[in-house]
Order: sequence, then C-alpha cells, then structure tokens
Amino acid sequence: KQEMEMRKEEAKAKGELAKGELKKGLIKVGDENKKISVENITESLKNINTKAVENFTTNIDKIESVLVSVESRSDKATINGLNVEAVVKAISEAETAIASARTNITNQAGKVYTVTITDEATLKTTMKTVRDSFKRDMDVVQNSMKQAREAVRKATILLNQIPGINNDVNVSPTVGAETTTNQ
Repeated sequence: KQEMEMRKEEAKAKGELAKGELKKGLIKVGDENKKISVENITESLKNINTKAVENFTTNIDKIESVLVSVESRSDKATINGLNVEAVVKAISEAETAIASARTNITNQAGKVYTVTITDEATLKTTMKTVRDSFKRDMDVVQNSMKQAREAVRKATILLNQIPGINNDVNVSPTVGAETTTNQ
C-alpha cells in the first residue's frame, strides 16, 4: 500500500508536468474546440485511471480475503487428517496470481498518459494513440484480475470437492453432557 501511495504521488507530479507540456503544445493548435477536447480527454483519462485503480485495489482485496478463508478451511482440513495437497498447490498459485495483479495495479497507478502535440494535423492520431495505450494497459490489469479471481475460484472448488471437508473430526464432546444407558 505504501508503494501504491508512492506511485500515486509520483503520477500526480508527472501529471502536473504533463499538464504544463500539454498547455505548451496546445499553443500550436488553432481551433479552440480541439484545444478544449484535448484537455477534456486527458483529464478524463486521468480520472478514469484513478477510479479504476481504486476499484481494482478494492476488488483484489476482496479476492484475497476469500483466499484467506480458503486457506483457513484448508488448514482445518489438514488438522482433521484430510488430504489437501491439491488445494495447497492451488492456494499457492492463487497467491502468485494475486501478487501479479497487485503489481499490475501498482504499475497502473503510476502511469501518466501524456499527449505530445507536434501540430494540429497529427492531433487526432496522437490522441488515438494515447487512448489505445490506456486501453491496452487497462486490459493487462483486468486480465491479471481475472486470473487471480479464477485461481481463487479453482482453490475453492478443489477444497469443496474433498469429501468430509465440512465434518469436524476433532470435535470434543460437550462438557456436562449426560449419557444415558439402558440397563
């Protein structure tokens, strides 16, 4: 989380620099509507990126909490003498997928989409390139999120397929319980 905050602060500083460069570049554009559009698009990309990173972080936290529950149940099953080797392997894979997704989210938090304006004729192409770059980056993060979710799902399914997983083998009898005998 500290790294995420650090990346966000770096991105904010880069964003301010990029905003200054954008203002300088917009001097080359004569059409006021195009200037406004470029400014709106770059601001929208920044806002969408910020909100997406927050959503991704919330979702990966939820996915990780499900994995913690699966690990807890797996540990309980191990104590009860059940074979959970496949589940342990799936949990390890899920942890790796979650770590990868967190890395991608952190990297995305630090990205700033800058527009370098050379002239008004290439403005449309430049904006399309920036937009496409943003979309590719978001796809990378979304795919890593899907992989993490699927890995946790796989671990959960494997755990639920173990016979007797919900039975408590090591349950101690209730203290003070009466026993009846027929004589």
